[in-house]
Amino acid sequence: MFLTESSRGWSNPQQTFLCFLLCLLLVFLTGSLLQQSVNAGAISSAKFSASLVELKIDPNTADYGSLIRLPDVGSGRARRLLAFREAQHTQTSAQPVFTQLADLERIPDFGPKTVENLAPLLTFPAPAKPQ
Repeated sequence: MFLTESSRGWSNPQQTFLCFLLCLLLVFLTGSLLQQSVNAGAISSAKFSASLVELKIDPNTADYGSLIRLPDVGSGRARRLLAFREAQHTQTSAQPVFTQLADLERIPDFGPKTVENLAPLLTFPAPAKPQ
């Protein structure tokens, strides 16, 4: 059987239609993928926010590993906080060093903006009730 010019491939209208279908499929798949990534991002940010609420740390008791995980607190700031806490703790051994957010501003390199960013991630001890 000999192949003629018309039987060897797809005709121009068939090629055009196939190209249209492939483009339509590509648009549909791209839209689905974008929708999934947006939904996944919303879910992961909600999970992240929920985990932050559950994992507030007390700067009076936090260790180095916990501190360096905080945003804007790297190795240097974590060491400065620990050193400051240790120095202050020896002077006031019965009282916590940090009782409120503003107390962190006494640490070198902990400015108002850094402290403000840390606010939702930290917890402080309740004030002692007088006896």
